[in-house]
Amino acid sequence: MSTKLYAINRNTYTFGQTDAGCHVATSDEEIVVEATLWDNSRLWEVYEEKENFMRVIQPTLHVQAGASWVEMPIETTVKGFDAMVKVLKNRTPAQAYIQAGEGVRLVLSETPPMLKNGKVEYDQANLAYQRVVLAGKA
Repeated sequence: MSTKLYAINRNTYTFGQTDAGCHVATSDEEIVVEATLWDNSRLWEVYEEKENFMRVIQPTLHVQAGASWVEMPIETTVKGFDAMVKVLKNRTPAQAYIQAGEGVRLVLSETPPMLKNGKVEYDQANLAYQRVVLAGKA
């Protein structure tokens, strides 16, 4: 089985904003796009997967430069894909990281990764404050 790079998206929303805080909801994760790193028996298909992957996620490279970070676009080509994978495999997040959009994480795996379910997290202090407001006591 060949290793693939998966782009997984999860959206986060806030609601019930008050002076005491807010609640958070996250969606189920979904695989946005995937591409095989290498497969000699499907060379052209793999090239197309890689190009499509790059077009879909439009990644940027963030590199530590002294005390600040520099953001650079990555070519949306097979060459750009392969360079991005090299960074993902060989660099720590303190050295360089890939940004692929809000809520998107990149996973290298030989099998489809486990996806997280969505959830709602209620801020207890905010709930208490909302109850006081709704009861007319605030």
